[in-house]
Amino acid sequence: MEIRRLRWKCACTLLAGAALLCSRADAVAHEWLPVASAVANHLAMIETSPQPVRQTRPVIRDFERPDPDRPKPLVPLYVSFVTLQALDLHSTDAALDRGSRELNPVLAPFAHNRGAALAFKAATTGATILAVEKLWKRNPAAAVITMVAANAAYALIVSHNYRQAMSGRSETR
Repeated sequence: MEIRRLRWKCACTLLAGAALLCSRADAVAHEWLPVASAVANHLAMIETSPQPVRQTRPVIRDFERPDPDRPKPLVPLYVSFVTLQALDLHSTDAALDRGSRELNPVLAPFAHNRGAALAFKAATTGATILAVEKLWKRNPAAAVITMVAANAAYALIVSHNYRQAMSGRSETR
């Protein structure tokens, strides 16, 4: 087994043990503390033991290599989409503070709870970006068009919400 995988599994085991310790500290502390200590000692021994050199040239990992096939507009479109989501949350809050109501039936139950609304927006934004990330690998043009359309739609929604917040009308999108 590779050392990196072993380290990752040990770290996950330690985190799981720490979470378990936090949840049932008194009952489990005496059982898990020696295990966590033994794993930590084992990791320390692995770190200090000499490792054979397997490659003479540097390894370029996938996450370090820029993807040459990704359409160039996608990353700026992602950034603008995240910004528009934040502005939508802010404009909705501003409009709700002035007496407006949320028209989106999916977001309406969370609209007056800012933490829940933020979590909902973060989840839907992340899901949208992940879906477009999968889409561009099959159809790059469709991915760009999807993000342009989503940005345009949210730009209209944000401008509508700010108009409602400024005028004090009774509905937001």
